[in-house]
Amino acid sequence: MIISGEIKKVTVVEYIENEAIRKENDELKTKLKEIGGSLITEYQTSEGIGEEDNNRIQEMAIAFIKAQYRGDIEAIKQMCTDEFRKKVEHNPAQYLLDDKGNVVFTQIRNVAKEGDLYLVYVRLSDDSDISSYQINFEIVKENDEFLVNFAGYDA
Repeated sequence: MIISGEIKKVTVVEYIENEAIRKENDELKTKLKEIGGSLITEYQTSEGIGEEDNNRIQEMAIAFIKAQYRGDIEAIKQMCTDEFRKKVEHNPAQYLLDDKGNVVFTQIRNVAKEGDLYLVYVRLSDDSDISSYQINFEIVKENDEFLVNFAGYDA
């Protein structure tokens, strides 16, 4: 290791610690990207999927949340699977956030895939009493179209 022009001998323990830190930094890649007209920090937390599908799914998640804050239940239902649409219709108040004020997207994770499910997590804050929370999405692909199969809240 070179420090200020001097060569420093590194112990095996220091080398292992340095490599672990480097690996952790590589795993926590972030970038600022525009999604649905909003600048959001994307955290790459997994190997993920192809960029085109990743972008389509992230855009859908942001559009879903924006529809929630507009109180646009019809737009929300159009993005859902038949099964999830029924849950939204049965309890629309659980999914409408138009009484929460302005929304700020603070981060989004790259899309991961588990079996047939595509997973994406969006962290946000608004004018409500809860300063920050996360919406977890499970998305499925039906006939080359991505649809929300679940959207749940996490602190």
